[in-house]
Amino acid sequence: MRIRPANSFLSRIVKLPLLALYLLTFPLAIDKINFFEEEGLARIIAFKYILNSLKAFGRTLLYDLGCGPLTFSRVAIGYGYKVIAIDGRDDRISAETLDKISRNKDKFEFLKMNVKDFDDFRSGSIVCILGLLYHLDIDEQIALLKRVPADSLLIVDTQIHIPELVNKTASLERGLSLDLVCTSGYEGILFKELDNPMASIGNMVSFWHTPESLIRLFIECGFSSITKYEPTYISKYGARSFYLAKQ
Repeated sequence: MRIRPANSFLSRIVKLPLLALYLLTFPLAIDKINFFEEEGLARIIAFKYILNSLKAFGRTLLYDLGCGPLTFSRVAIGYGYKVIAIDGRDDRISAETLDKISRNKDKFEFLKMNVKDFDDFRSGSIVCILGLLYHLDIDEQIALLKRVPADSLLIVDTQIHIPELVNKTASLERGLSLDLVCTSGYEGILFKELDNPMASIGNMVSFWHTPESLIRLFIECGFSSITKYEPTYISKYGARSFYLAKQ
């Protein structure tokens, strides 16, 4: 399948100036954060802003797929959501954190299972794929996105391949290929998974999209409204972005 030029998708994407909106919401912290250097803090601020913006939708249930140490689950609970957190590992969850967050059973449930095997989404929910999509191969990405209910909202935080923002030294040390490849019609780079608590389960090589290829993935999986939040921020390896998608 031929990859169409990026501008063929632009009319279907809304870009929001996340940094400007962040200034209105969190004005006291502007001297304490660099969106291009403090990855962890940038992700939390972005997620909080997005949850704030979704209040009008009246959603109450949120899925945190690949929840890791429950950082985003805890934020969502603070915003009033019931959270179902799913991860194939619990290595990164401290016993203290899990005990504390589990006390309110009406607000939190943890399922230890491979996200790729979960298929019990409830309609009208918010599905969060935060730091997980780029740990899957193309077929797994497509299968996961197509399981999201049609009336649910999807929040994605993922690595994307923008050559000029790549940290070549860190990427090459990690085994990240910098050569563009075309897989099933999508364009991006390959990421070798390691044996650690943050790695994928069951596949050795994952796929990082170019920005244009990721938008194409959303559209071809049935999402017709896509919001890309700005600015793109920088991880250890390169560019990352938040997206909100609706069918």
